[in-house]
Amino acid sequence: LVHAHLAQAPSPRVSPPFRPHKGRPRLRAQRKRARTRAAMASKGGKGPAFKMLPPKEIASILAKLNMHPTPTQMCVDKPTPEFAHSAFQHLVEYAYELEVHTVRAQIPPVLAAHGHDFPEVYGEGVEVLTVYRLAKQLLLYSMVDDFTPRDIWDPESKRFRVHLSGIINVCRFKDTKQRQILSWQEEYRQLEAQHRGMIDNFNDAEKRLRWLQERHVQELPEIRAAEEEMQKAQSEVDKLAHQAAQAVRVREALEAKSAAADERLAQARARAEQLREQIRRAEEQIAESPEGLEQERDELARGIRETRRRLEEATSKKRSRALRDQALAQVESRLLVYRDAVSQLKQAVKETKALQEQKRDLQAQVAKQKQLNEARLAADAEWDQRRLQIEEAHDAAKVEHERKAREYKERRQQALAKHEELQAKRAEEQKQQNLLQAERHELEAELNACKRQLQADLDERRESIATLRRQLESFLEARASLFDEFSSRPPLSQKPACSSGLAPAAAAPGWTAKREPSPEHVRLRQRIACTPSPARFANPLGFLSPGGSATR
Repeated sequence: LVHAHLAQAPSPRVSPPFRPHKGRPRLRAQRKRARTRAAMASKGGKGPAFKMLPPKEIASILAKLNMHPTPTQMCVDKPTPEFAHSAFQHLVEYAYELEVHTVRAQIPPVLAAHGHDFPEVYGEGVEVLTVYRLAKQLLLYSMVDDFTPRDIWDPESKRFRVHLSGIINVCRFKDTKQRQILSWQEEYRQLEAQHRGMIDNFNDAEKRLRWLQERHVQELPEIRAAEEEMQKAQSEVDKLAHQAAQAVRVREALEAKSAAADERLAQARARAEQLREQIRRAEEQIAESPEGLEQERDELARGIRETRRRLEEATSKKRSRALRDQALAQVESRLLVYRDAVSQLKQAVKETKALQEQKRDLQAQVAKQKQLNEARLAADAEWDQRRLQIEEAHDAAKVEHERKAREYKERRQQALAKHEELQAKRAEEQKQQNLLQAERHELEAELNACKRQLQADLDERRESIATLRRQLESFLEARASLFDEFSSRPPLSQKPACSSGLAPAAAAPGWTAKREPSPEHVRLRQRIACTPSPARFANPLGFLSPGGSATR
């Protein structure tokens, strides 16, 4: 009954409602262990799948939840059952936004409805069980599935810190998602307010449109009369505009002729200036060369006559221009009359245009109102579409989540089987390694025994070599003393003794001949010279150190 009531308890906004697990206990425990191993394997098998919080930070978070007495780092490091129950209770109440005592107050009616006559018997256990089930549900979101009631009434420091860190991480995730959801709700409220404002504007526009339509019906006869007057005035304006266009064309022709005459006058003036320049040059040439002056004078006379002819033409053009100005003055006087008439027509046209502008404004307002109605309908359709899309995305995400959950479950089972296989292989390799290690120890012991035997043999050889060396030294000393004694003796005769290998005697009296060494003496000396040194004899193969120890 308690489980059924807790299943109806409100859940955090970031997670589905609580549902008790079903299935055999052994299979459920195996699945829990597999999930725990998978979560630890995702981080290299070094700990949980979330960040471990230090005890100081955990104590500060519990203090922010108004936990009494005030938690300290020592309380987190060495938790007591009362402190653990209080910490889990505050975190659960914050995550699920409920109070445990309200749940406890709701349990007796539920038990009484199911036929229990003494529901107060379960009063003390309901609070602990509620905290345990809700905390376990929060820890399942953090991939921690080994939470038991013992972690509340007999908490361990390390496990207690892991459980608190997991629940705090879930609460932080819930706060992040809740802030995002609140922002979405605020945006929805703003859009809803805009929607209501648009509806109010639409209603006002509808009222304004009905009023304007009534006014338009009332002003329709006047508008028709004004349109008829406008058509009459427009015909008069067209006639006057035709006459004005003709006058303008005449004026443009006269202006073109005047411009041509001005151009010719300018050319004449330029020509006169050229003649003056020529006269000046001629005057300059008179002083230098009087020849050809007659010819130049004739040329100048011809130039003057030509200039006079051009001046006469310019004078005639000037007279024609005066006539043209008189004609233009008459046309202008007529145009003034026409202008007054056109101004009157323009005034009538302006009034007509104002009426047409009002009509267009009314039509524009009607079209705008239609657009607003269409926009509102489009917005409603868009909201419906977005709602459908969100529902479809939610269903697709739910299906994808279930598929991934099944896939992860299969992968966890495969990983578990592979892990067991690797464990068996590792045990076999460890066994072989132990055998190899034992064999290696035996070989090392045998090698050390051989080294010790070799060292003993070498020590005996060194002692025998030292004994031989001492005997050789005593023999050499005896031999040297014999040589000295033999060399100090006088010669037996003056003749050389070939058999003994001695040198012939000198001719002078009292000279002592030097004796040559015998072949036996030479062979003995060579054998002594070829005898190996003590160091070489002590280390003949070169793999022993000077101290006699074996080297690799």
